[in-house]
Amino acid sequence: MPNTFLPTDDFSLLTWLQQFTTLAQEHLGEIGLTEADLAPCIAQMQTLQGSVQDAVAAQNQARAAFTAKRGARAAAVATTAHLAKRVQLAPGATDVLKELMGVPVPAPRRRAAPVFAPEDLRVTLEGVGRARLVWNRGANTAGALFQVDALRGNATDWQPICTLTATRVTDANAVPGETVYYRVRALRGGRISAASNCAVLYGP
Repeated sequence: MPNTFLPTDDFSLLTWLQQFTTLAQEHLGEIGLTEADLAPCIAQMQTLQGSVQDAVAAQNQARAAFTAKRGARAAAVATTAHLAKRVQLAPGATDVLKELMGVPVPAPRRRAAPVFAPEDLRVTLEGVGRARLVWNRGANTAGALFQVDALRGNATDWQPICTLTATRVTDANAVPGETVYYRVRALRGGRISAASNCAVLYGP
């Protein structure tokens, strides 16, 4: 007779065994069994019950140990990370010592490339109200930005037109006959260069 009718999980199996042996003891004559027949089953059921209880206790203990380990790890990491940060910032701690202690050595900050005044700014009339501006980047390396400013008519303050990486642009807001002065400055990393030469459109 296959035993597939028996429950597969431990607690259900213990419940089934308890019921089976209790009813068997009450109806020995009817089912053709004796106390001697049931004795091994009862003993093994009791052994299983003890083993299951031990396993549950061990699982609970392991769960508690894991929780305690996780808390201890978090506390150790937080405390040590704070001390490592202090070592990292300590003026007297050399990079070699930091590496030996396993403390990250901050990478040296790269200095932003210098900026220089753009050169040879020229302006030509490209059409009605359109001024074509061209300049030389000078000593500025790739990646520099260029801010184009204009001083229109009787204004006294320069106004930015645009910022770009190219070295040419068209100002489509030039008013025919109105004098406009242009200049270009280089930008990089929060730095701004001196202005280029001025170029004038509709000038005197």
